Amino acid sequence: MRPSNVGEARGEAIYDLPPGRVAAPAPDRGGVDPLTYLPSAPAATAGELWRYPAENRSLEVTREMVEAAFRDGRPATTVLLASHWLRASPDDFFTVLNCAEMFFRTNQYDDAMRVYEGALARFDDHHWAIFNQIGRMYEHWGRASDAEPWFQKAMDLDPEEQPSYTLLGECQERQGKLKEAEATYRAWLKREECWLTYYLLGLVLRNQRRLAEAADCFRKSIAIKPTNTDIVDALADVEQARAFAESGLS
Repeated sequence: MRPSNVGEARGEAIYDLPPGRVAAPAPDRGGVDPLTYLPSAPAATAGELWRYPAENRSLEVTREMVEAAFRDGRPATTVLLASHWLRASPDDFFTVLNCAEMFFRTNQYDDAMRVYEGALARFDDHHWAIFNQIGRMYEHWGRASDAEPWFQKAMDLDPEEQPSYTLLGECQERQGKLKEAEATYRAWLKREECWLTYYLLGLVLRNQRRLAEAADCFRKSIAIKPTNTDIVDALADVEQARAFAESGLS
């Protein structure tokens, strides 16, 4: 078993960044207001968004509500709450990304891309993260060859960000580009030791039947992250395979 992305593997947010600064609004695209982040619906007032019996007050949307809906995998709720929240807090970079991700998770790729285009115009400091998210969208779409250039752009734009190397390497590996994935992971390890990168490099080497090198990577990963059972299992696998090979099997 392997982690599906950097955030899942670390148990934390994928992009640990402060909110981006607000730039000038994106140009109008077919009458869509980029601040609403609701490409398929017109802007609405708080009263229009929330319809309750007269005796109930309108619900006040908080960032925590948006995060909870996203965490629980509820796309309709996330988009509704996020669109309301972003009208009051349009510089909330993470909520913008979460809204776009819910669009692409539900196969609304044009809407997701429209959100990303608006974010690129607004958040100058975070283009590398947006490029990575666009790459993830294309992977979800089943278009890994279109995703790869976006991950490469993110890595080239800010080579100090480790998530870009992981996303690019995994994308290359899924396309069968094992040598390219190996080079990507090694490029990060020249900068900094990382348990996840050692683990992913070990998997790529294992899949090239370079078992001794793979085992060495898994040991280095375990030395940094000794509690991860996936790495321990991967090391046991290659060590067992090596033992059988040394006994005469091939």
